[in-house]
Amino acid sequence: MISPGCEYAGFESEESITGEKLAHFPEEYSKEITKPTVIVLDNASIHRKGIVAKEKKKWEEKGLYIDS
Repeated sequence: MISPGCEYAGFESEESITGEKLAHFPEEYSKEITKPTVIVLDNASIHRKGIVAKEKKKWEEKGLYIDS
């Protein structure tokens, strides 16, 4: 991710990205934010289904919104 201030926040992996690995990032990131924040993802099925979809509500309660 790139913030409006051009700061990078993200992760890299040489392994295949699973829903669990993907969901770990917003979970940890939601602990760091201090104001409402939106993450915009492409429309990949991994972004819309499974654990990511289940956790969206919890992240929104912390002020982190996932848009895909």
